[in-house]
Amino acid sequence: MGVDDGYISAIERGIRTPDGVAFIEQLGDALNLDANGKQELAIVATCSQRYIHLSDPLPVYKYRVIAALVRDDGLSEEDMEAFARVHAAIRRNRTAAIDATSASSQGGAM
Repeated sequence: MGVDDGYISAIERGIRTPDGVAFIEQLGDALNLDANGKQELAIVATCSQRYIHLSDPLPVYKYRVIAALVRDDGLSEEDMEAFARVHAAIRRNRTAAIDATSASSQGGAM
């Protein structure tokens, strides 16, 4: 694969993170993964970095929420799953509202 064994070992132990998309693609090819496997590998590699790029500038209200979550060492996996469920519900409601608005505006007045 053309990658140093020490580098691979450091990634496996969590000391380093994979450098870029090209490495992940090469790894997927070396493992003979299909398209779905390569996509899953890319997702896992991204999550393993535990790095989030926030938009610039991030609105203060979003920063406060994110910062509070990051600082709260007491959050359990169940707490985070609850946040994820609430966020998913908010997104579903937003999508439904957009769809309803779009449908009513396309119907037009007679």
